[in-house]
Amino acid sequence: TVQELTPELAAGMGLGQYRGLLVAGIDPGGPAEKGGLHEGDLIQSWDSQAPEKLEDAARMLHKKKSGEKLRLNVIVPRRTGRFIQLFSATKTVSVR
Repeated sequence: TVQELTPELAAGMGLGQYRGLLVAGIDPGGPAEKGGLHEGDLIQSWDSQAPEKLEDAARMLHKKKSGEKLRLNVIVPRRTGRFIQLFSATKTVSVR
């Protein structure tokens, strides 16, 4: 499950200047989990396109066929005590 990253949510997570779709939930055994996504990851783009709204993401996914791969550019926030480290990663997931 993904949700839009609002300015308030971004500020609370230490992602103030970032835009994208926030991974809010993962289906156990699903494509996102198999692709290495985690709750709290921020999807900035996939296949070189940057959906910031859920409607944009739904439109983009609708054009994909089941089994096709999506290459995601992701910001991975990891909390260490009071600090948040941000890592950039590329992850590949299959479309259901």
